[in-house]
Amino acid sequence: MQVLILFFICLAQGSSGLPAFLSSMPGISGAGEKEREAVIRQLNVHERSEAENILAVQVPAYQVEADWINSTSIPGLCDTPELISQSGETFYGWVEGGRVCGILAVKMADQTADIHRLVVDPAFFRRGIAGKLLDHLEKQGGFSRIIVSTGTKNLPAVSFYLKRGFSETRTIIREGISLTSFQKDM
Repeated sequence: MQVLILFFICLAQGSSGLPAFLSSMPGISGAGEKEREAVIRQLNVHERSEAENILAVQVPAYQVEADWINSTSIPGLCDTPELISQSGETFYGWVEGGRVCGILAVKMADQTADIHRLVVDPAFFRRGIAGKLLDHLEKQGGFSRIIVSTGTKNLPAVSFYLKRGFSETRTIIREGISLTSFQKDM
């Protein structure tokens, strides 16, 4: 059973269109800010501190999506460091200034890269981090297609995947949430 995939990007053009709780967060507008040195690295989920860093990004990002899709049934909101370490997923993190700001988690099977999580800390929305993480995965190679699912009402994520060359494959209802699946052949 594929894990519910959630992904966050902000549609607003500039901070004036953002909800008040987001526009007050540091780094949200990105305007005039100097980007600190950033790297993408594999995260060691068996180290508790790394699993906690993942949750520090994942939970706020999933909370934003929960608000967007009007549901609190997002499994990632209840994850623990133990669940992260037992997920069987390979985690890549966008690390900026020593802080994990974005995460892509994937499982590989049968020439397929199955994205289980692609999340960005809300304080770092609209900086292209999700795209850079996806680029990193695509450059890894070793697979012939990428699959991912997201909440159908998560229009920023749906738009992101379509713009990145993914095709919609199906929509299902799981645990009361409408999910849309996407695929990209490599």
